[in-house]
Amino acid sequence: MCSSLHALTSDQFNRMDVEGYVERFLNAANEYYLAGGVAAVERGFQKIDEGTTFFNKTQVFGLEDAEKSEYNVACFRIPAIIQTPEGILLAFAEGRVDTCADCAELGIAMKRSLDGGVSWSELSWPVPPTPTGEGHEMARGGNPTVIYDTKRCNVVLHFNRGTTDTNGDGHYDCIPAVDNFQIVSADDGLTWEQPKNISRFLGEYRGLLPGPGTGAYLPSSDRMLFAGHYLTAERGGGAVVIYFSDDGGETFQLSHSTFPRVDESVVTAIDDTHLVVNHRTDVGNCTITGCRDTLGCNCRSQAFSNDSGLTWSEPMYASELTDPVCEGSMAQVGDYLVFSNPPMSYARANLSLALSISGGTTWDYRIQVADEFQYSDYSSLVNGALVHGATDAKYPVAGLLWGSCQHPIPMRVWCLWPTSWNIYFSRIQLDPDNFVST
Repeated sequence: MCSSLHALTSDQFNRMDVEGYVERFLNAANEYYLAGGVAAVERGFQKIDEGTTFFNKTQVFGLEDAEKSEYNVACFRIPAIIQTPEGILLAFAEGRVDTCADCAELGIAMKRSLDGGVSWSELSWPVPPTPTGEGHEMARGGNPTVIYDTKRCNVVLHFNRGTTDTNGDGHYDCIPAVDNFQIVSADDGLTWEQPKNISRFLGEYRGLLPGPGTGAYLPSSDRMLFAGHYLTAERGGGAVVIYFSDDGGETFQLSHSTFPRVDESVVTAIDDTHLVVNHRTDVGNCTITGCRDTLGCNCRSQAFSNDSGLTWSEPMYASELTDPVCEGSMAQVGDYLVFSNPPMSYARANLSLALSISGGTTWDYRIQVADEFQYSDYSSLVNGALVHGATDAKYPVAGLLWGSCQHPIPMRVWCLWPTSWNIYFSRIQLDPDNFVST
C-alpha cells in the first residue's frame, strides 16, 4: 500500500507486510542483475523517475486532477476503459480520498474522449466518494469494471462497497465488501442512473470484487458477463466466479464454474460463443505453473468457454505470460487477442502487449510499450480497435489506459510518493514490424 496521508479508522487499512516488500525488492534487484548485470542494478537504484515509453502517452488522471477536486483526493488507481460504437472513450479510475491505501474511502472518477484519447474532458464522478447503500463504511470499495450493451446503448459499470468483519474480531476489511452495485448510463457517460444493488444474485460470493477493468457483452444472446474474485488468491476460499445477465442487467446468474487460488481477472469475448478469462495468480511454484519464468515462477492462468460463458474449461497456466502478481487486461483487437501487463517476475515495469492469433491458447508475439525503468502496474485495454485518432494507421490501433508512477521505489516494486501516481493513455498500432516472437 502507499504511505498514508491521514490515519484510517481501522488499523487493518494501515498494515504493511514489510518483510514481504523487502523480499520482493531483493528479488527484483536480482531480476535486473540477471537481465543487465551490475549496470542495470545501478540504474535501478539511481533512477527514481520515469523511464522510457515507446508510444505516445497522454495523462488522463494525475495530481492536477486531485488538487482541483472538491474532495481530498490523494491519488487515482485501478483504471478501466470502454469504447462506444461511435468511438467515444470513457476512462474510469478510483479516486482515493486522504490516502492511497487499498481500502481507502473513494469514488469512481471518469473522463471522456471524443478523439480517440488525444484529449480528455474534465473529471466527473459517476460514483462520488460518499456512502452507497446501507452498511459498514459504504464509501470504501470500488474496482470499476465496465461493459457496453449494444442492444440498449448503455454503459454498464459494476463496483462494490463497504467493509466486513469476517472473523468477528473487530478488524474490518474491504475484501470481501458488503454489497455489489451497478450503475447505467444511457447517454455515453454524460449522466448516470441511481446505483442498483445486485448482491442478492451473487449468493455466497456477495461482496466480491469485480474485474477490475472490463467485462464482455455478447450481442447475439444479449448476454453481459463479468469476472469477480471473492477474497484473494492466497487466502483460504479465495476464488474467481463468472456472473452474467441475459436481460440487460435486471437479474444475474452465476456460471457453473469457479476458479480457486486466483483473483483479479478479465473476461473477453472472442466471438459470440467463445470466451476466455485470464487470472492473476499467486502460486510461485514451477512444478505447478510450468511458467517460462524461472525466477518467481509466476505467470497468468486462464480458462475457456465454448457455450457463451455457461461452463468453462479447467484453468491452465499461460507459460508465456510472466507476471509479477499484478492485474492485467485483455481485449480482442482486429485479428488478435491482446493482453497487457508488466511481464516481469517481481518488478512492475517493462509494460508490454502480448498477442495471440489462436484465441489465447498460445501467445505468439509481444510489443514493448515501455522500458524496464518505467513503473507500470494496472492497465485496461479498449474493447476493439480505436475508432478515432487512428485514421492514418495501416493496422488496427489498440488503446491502453495504464497506471504508472513518476517517482517509483528503486527496482520498481512500488511507488515512492502517494502523489506520484499517474494514469496514462497510449495508442499502439499493431504493426507486425514491431512484433517480437515469444
